[in-house]
Amino acid sequence: MNAPRVPTPVVLVTAGPVCVALVILAVFVAGEAMGYTPLRYQPPRNIAEAAASATASEVLRRLRAGEDPTVLLTIRPEVISSSVTNVTALEAAMWGRTVEIVRLLDREGAIPAGQKAYLACLSQALQASDILEYLAPHGTSGCDANAVMESIQARGR
Repeated sequence: MNAPRVPTPVVLVTAGPVCVALVILAVFVAGEAMGYTPLRYQPPRNIAEAAASATASEVLRRLRAGEDPTVLLTIRPEVISSSVTNVTALEAAMWGRTVEIVRLLDREGAIPAGQKAYLACLSQALQASDILEYLAPHGTSGCDANAVMESIQARGR
């Protein structure tokens, strides 16, 4: 006896998505095998990227390895902003908005005394109130937050 034949549209609707998924999977596996890893987490490339992403262990490791948190470093545009790509680790820590990273840097002696007022001004510009309170508990005086932001953004141009 002949079994009833399944209509072609039903076969396409059922098998089509499976075939498309298999092709996508094959492309993904081939890409991974060739080294293209779009879904892979990119670790920080320097101390500034570690500070901006608030990765305390990486900041501490890099500090102890001798990286200077006061040197201008180039960071990837996706870390802070496409307009902020040249910063020090101290400045990047303000964008991380994590007071614990700032405390860590201070405890390790990485924040020069003359930089605290500048960093407090930057934290005011970024509205990072916890950091501002830590760096300048009595407030900032003579702080031009817009000028600080503009000078940092001008480095990337």
